[in-house]
Amino acid sequence: VLIAFHDDRLDRVTNSIGLVTELTWAEISNARVDGKEPIVRLSDLMSSFPELNINIDPKSTGAVEPLIKELRLGKALDRVCIGSFSDRRLKTFREAFGDAVCLSMGPFQILRMKLKSSGLPLSKFSAQCAQIPIRQGPISLATPRFIEECHELDIAVHVWTIDDEAEMIHLLDLNVDGIMTDLPQLLLDVLANRGDWPKERD
Repeated sequence: VLIAFHDDRLDRVTNSIGLVTELTWAEISNARVDGKEPIVRLSDLMSSFPELNINIDPKSTGAVEPLIKELRLGKALDRVCIGSFSDRRLKTFREAFGDAVCLSMGPFQILRMKLKSSGLPLSKFSAQCAQIPIRQGPISLATPRFIEECHELDIAVHVWTIDDEAEMIHLLDLNVDGIMTDLPQLLLDVLANRGDWPKERD
């Protein structure tokens, strides 16, 4: 059963304990995030919000094949983007779907794009987006040149995890295409104040 859940264990954010891969769906369905909200199956999430675009990071190799089957059955390729810290997992999705699914860059392609933005004449990037932190250790990634190089190749840039208002504004000024945050209301306020969020319809 594919679930929409970040951690490999329930302990940190739910009122239950245990390794996800060692529990049944019946056991996991009784857990409550922050003691309140249930963990949802990916299939329920996709069917409950049929117009929602979703970013999916398969956190384990064991989730890859079930996710491929789920995406085929749910016919949801046009509204998901698959990202991963594993180049091998991303390669499996590319082999399964080709260009029909949005894939983010893995670590190797991000490194190549960083080198390209530093002046090396590299080409042949297969991803549709680059999902990056502001920096990786001492290396700055979300730089104007990195973003420009991505945009020249029609590759969107999403930056994570941004919970500071000034940093959000700075990144939007650099023309990033997406911001991942733990504070969506703050990001909504920033976008609304810039006139970058549609006004509510009457």
